[in-house]
Amino acid sequence: MIRLIPPIDQYEKVVAFAQTVAGRIVLIAVFAGGLALHGRGWWAEASVILLAMSLLPDYRRQLLLIGTLYWLWQHTPFNWLLITRLAREQGVAAGINESLGWPMFHALVIAAALLACGIFYALAVRFRDRAPMNRPLRTLLLGYFVLLAVASWLPMPALAEVALWAFLVVLGRYIWFLAYSLLDIPSKDRAPFWLQLGHYHPFWMSSMTAVPFPKGAAYLRKIEAKDAVELAVTQLKGIKLIYWAVLLMLFQGLCQGLLYTGSFRAWDGSWALPLFVDAPRFGEVLTASVAGTPAPWHQNWLALIARFLMEILNLAIWGHVIIAGCRMAGFRALRNTCRPLRSATIAEFWNRYYYYFKELLVDFFFYPAFMRYFKRSPRVRLVFATMAAAGFGNVLYHFLRDSSYIVRLGLWEALWAFKVYFVYGALLGVAIGLSQLRNRKRHKDRGSLRTRILAPLAVLSFYCVLSIFDDPDRSLPAVEYFRFALHLLPGL
Repeated sequence: MIRLIPPIDQYEKVVAFAQTVAGRIVLIAVFAGGLALHGRGWWAEASVILLAMSLLPDYRRQLLLIGTLYWLWQHTPFNWLLITRLAREQGVAAGINESLGWPMFHALVIAAALLACGIFYALAVRFRDRAPMNRPLRTLLLGYFVLLAVASWLPMPALAEVALWAFLVVLGRYIWFLAYSLLDIPSKDRAPFWLQLGHYHPFWMSSMTAVPFPKGAAYLRKIEAKDAVELAVTQLKGIKLIYWAVLLMLFQGLCQGLLYTGSFRAWDGSWALPLFVDAPRFGEVLTASVAGTPAPWHQNWLALIARFLMEILNLAIWGHVIIAGCRMAGFRALRNTCRPLRSATIAEFWNRYYYYFKELLVDFFFYPAFMRYFKRSPRVRLVFATMAAAGFGNVLYHFLRDSSYIVRLGLWEALWAFKVYFVYGALLGVAIGLSQLRNRKRHKDRGSLRTRILAPLAVLSFYCVLSIFDDPDRSLPAVEYFRFALHLLPGL
């Protein structure tokens, strides 16, 4: 079989060279080239941090903290534009700029959010055996919703309202990182909280996602390279992954040209293609359906399939760059997206498509529900726990993630705007639960036609149709998405 990326982590001479000082410098330089090819303008800053962590592995956690704090200072992962817009609407933007200045305001809000995380963590450690801290995540989420209700409904001065919303937006991005710290409290070898801050939006994430990559402190301890050989192999795998992501990026550009634009664009170049499909965008066919003039059914399918496949590519490339950076830092992290098109079941696709989001839902919703409820009925227990994770937990995560809706609309109106995603979460939870029940005792023959072709096609078709309800536009009623789904059928 032809390998597009050679298995450099299996070449003994390469692994031996990667353990030397010169080898580590070369690896970081090669990785920096991969970041540059991805258009990451911060490649030089990341390279300096990674080089320090490579040359001083005994101080990896301390350097991770320094790198993360630097990243927080230079590449803030928070939606400050949302807060600035709110401040202008409330008439206090000029006052904040003149009295404190926006950079100082941002710094104070971040410091307040991290201080709140530290205080909550300390209380959870101190009172771990007493209510309500014996259920720390539930207490954390309920407390956060109380603050959202206060910000939405309690009259307060304009400056206080802006400050509270800013605090909640920042805290919302840290909730799941703090949740992993809370999960690690029973561990005897847990790090002090100040050192765990290095895992709170670590520098390799470089994005606004609230999903911790990869998970929390306990997982990082488990996957940390323990010696020079492990570090060398891990970093070589990081290089393989980022250049695999480069190939996927080129393939994505080709797909965009073949589907939409008629030209292949890569970096600063553009090349006309001899032919292209000229597929409609999903937003166009959905708008036509809402207007009562639906596109032909085959055009609807084309738009839906094209969007679905492009989203898989986007997620894979984005996740590969993050995990490659994590590996270069010395952590043997698994891929976020790993061969989802080979999934033979609905549950398997969920595991392969967005691994760390799935792990978040499993850790904080599936396991607690599975260990607590319906112990005498294994089948009900499994389906209920799956619904708690893929249904309730999924919806809750995305509701808290989309803070712009809560700030603009208020708590209750934002919940109502999420009604379509409630449908998505319910359908997904039921489907995954039934998939798990159906395949618990079924023997899988990976070489059969059914497992290799027919089952993956059925799974991809299901998720493709389900993605209709994962539309980021929260303004349309659910009936419009069901109507569009009917327009996928000939004659309707």
